[in-house]
Amino acid sequence: MPLSRRALLQSSLLGGAVLALPTPARAAKAPPATNVHWLDGSPPAWDGGQIWGTPWPRGTLRGTDRLQAHDADGIALPLQSWPLAYWPDGSIKWSGHALPAMIDRGPSHVSIGIGRNPAPAHPVRVEQQADAVLVHVGATSWRLPRTGSAIIAAAERDGRTLLRNVHLLASAQNAASDEESENLSVQRYTSRIDALTVEQSGPVRAVVKVEGSHVGNGRQWLPFSLRLYFTADSPAVRIVHSFIWDGDADRDFLRGLGIRAQVPMAAPLHDRHVRIATDDGLFSEAVRPLTGLRRDVGETFRQAQIDGRATPSVDTLPDRLRQLLDNIPAWGDFRLFQGNAQGFTLTKRTRKGRAPIQSLEGDRARGLAYVGTPSGGAAIGMADFWKRHPVQLDIDGRSAARGRLCHRRRGIGRLRSRQSAKRGWSNAGLADRGGRR
Repeated sequence: MPLSRRALLQSSLLGGAVLALPTPARAAKAPPATNVHWLDGSPPAWDGGQIWGTPWPRGTLRGTDRLQAHDADGIALPLQSWPLAYWPDGSIKWSGHALPAMIDRGPSHVSIGIGRNPAPAHPVRVEQQADAVLVHVGATSWRLPRTGSAIIAAAERDGRTLLRNVHLLASAQNAASDEESENLSVQRYTSRIDALTVEQSGPVRAVVKVEGSHVGNGRQWLPFSLRLYFTADSPAVRIVHSFIWDGDADRDFLRGLGIRAQVPMAAPLHDRHVRIATDDGLFSEAVRPLTGLRRDVGETFRQAQIDGRATPSVDTLPDRLRQLLDNIPAWGDFRLFQGNAQGFTLTKRTRKGRAPIQSLEGDRARGLAYVGTPSGGAAIGMADFWKRHPVQLDIDGRSAARGRLCHRRRGIGRLRSRQSAKRGWSNAGLADRGGRR
């Protein structure tokens, strides 16, 4: 039967009034246990902490503070939970969960129900100060300034600084190539922090958001958003970087974006080590190699350097060998460059201004670099390294008292002006590696 406009409005208003009536209170029920597992059946070999989301039927879950996790053997696991989405009735539709890092492989199966969670062995603790935010995970502390250019001012472990002055880099040029401009110029920029917000605070997981832009040459552009993820029982931080392109598509040609960190070095050159993950293993070398010399330094020295352990005092060497140590080249700079999806090259040189020597080539590098001494060091890595080509990892200044770790995305690109969408481009992690390497 056809309805008049008046009848249709009345019917709609009555229907809305019925929907707005309060529903009778229901007795709270425990939500059903939820089981999650890895899609391929087994957890990864290295577990730096796990984060996932869980859906819930409508009306079954009202809060996340009483959720508990068990592994396949029924052992309770430290768990941090938070709501992600709600049903119209106010119950939770999706919840987020975080587990701490595991020494060995993580659990292959997790069951979520109601109960009390045990505390992690090394919980995340966030300390807010007027000029910085301190994040403590066990013996490792991270200092995040609220202003300035450094995203991470310093990372310390047991009072010893392993990492400092972590900041963003950007470079641009005024033409796509030398052929298009007789006066090609390159401008370099660094990060400047505008705001810092603690979005989540322990005990299993903490999230800090850093907002700012790239500045230099009297210009401020490329606003960025960084999120730093800290996990209990892990000495690493995961960094997710997004930026907004706000340049001129006809004049601004983005040359590269990256992140750089300084690593203090106090050990002798032959006790400074470099490790770079390639396609099928690790490229391992000392800044000043003691192996393969015409005059042998002895098995004790050679094996200690190969193992990454402290070598004996050079005073134990014969006078003739000790006097020749300074004649051994010190390789201070290393570069891993993934130019395409099918090939990478690894080069080294003694210092800036010297010719590089190709040390290795392969297919698809895994994109992780470590520098340090027998007492510890720092590593930086990039997720999906070879898939993001052209991309590179740089280690420079190893022969100086303070070296640098850097990863960059290379290539000249013209992005459309005023793109409003954020471009998430990298996941990077920094970790201290205490003790034997």
